[in-house]
Amino acid sequence: MSAFLFSKTMWKVEVIMSKKDHVSLDPNKLLVIELDDETSVPKVFYKGEELTGKVHIHFDWKTKERPSLGGLSYEIKRADVKDDTLIVKQISSRTGEFACDTNE
Repeated sequence: MSAFLFSKTMWKVEVIMSKKDHVSLDPNKLLVIELDDETSVPKVFYKGEELTGKVHIHFDWKTKERPSLGGLSYEIKRADVKDDTLIVKQISSRTGEFACDTNE
């Protein structure tokens, strides 16, 4: 739902968008995960665009503190069907102590 604020002059109109009206996020942000509650499907934005067809989302981050190297690990799997063929696409990255971790 949008709300409109009118200034004292008739020519100026400001539009305030609610969170539900928001279609895409700042393209400078790498990854945004929104979760309304524990039973909802997360909204995932990667480089400003919302990802659809999500089937798996993993996010892990550790602070850089001795003896830990810290690091970041994320993996997003999406499914799509094209010509009766299931296609799974994946976006992922591992840094720091997750870089060589093959157990996840």
